[in-house]
Amino acid sequence: MPRTKQFDPERAVGQAVEVFWSQGYDGTSINDLLDAMGIHKGSFYDTFESKHNIYMLAMDRYLNDRFGGMIARGQGLDPKDAILGLFEAVKAECTGKLRDKGCFAVNCALERAPIDDAARMKVRGAFRFHEQVFVAYIKAGQEAGSIARDIDPEAAAKVLLGLTMAMRVYGKTGADAATLDIFCRQARAALGET
Repeated sequence: MPRTKQFDPERAVGQAVEVFWSQGYDGTSINDLLDAMGIHKGSFYDTFESKHNIYMLAMDRYLNDRFGGMIARGQGLDPKDAILGLFEAVKAECTGKLRDKGCFAVNCALERAPIDDAARMKVRGAFRFHEQVFVAYIKAGQEAGSIARDIDPEAAAKVLLGLTMAMRVYGKTGADAATLDIFCRQARAALGET
């Protein structure tokens, strides 16, 4: 008869998000994870099998939480305002208490994607989803008249994604709000504002 788990695996994944997000994959040891999760090595391997598996689960959790928040933040707003609000939120994070952590997905893209096929695919999927959200907002904004109809939604979405990723990297290096405002202005330009 299998033993009952003495810990909450979902909570443990949440703890792993925080450790990996702060320390990166290579900077995180199994002992760091065990300490954060409050579990023993046997329980860890019985449940998650490997550091890589828990990393992928942590990335999934992070992405689900972030994208859920991104979509919720735009509910009820004009689509253009939803996009620009996202940029303001990114700026606030990049100048606030999350500055040093950056974006877990961007961190993964820089640290793991060049050497880890699963991480690369996870990041590519996240970027595609992010672009699809921008495309949907742009098309809805075009229908509502707040975004110029001559804007190519797919191209603009890639530009917007690139700007948000650049903001994350700049923020992690200590950029101030005035510097990050440049990216926000470029987002406005990508949406047809002059």
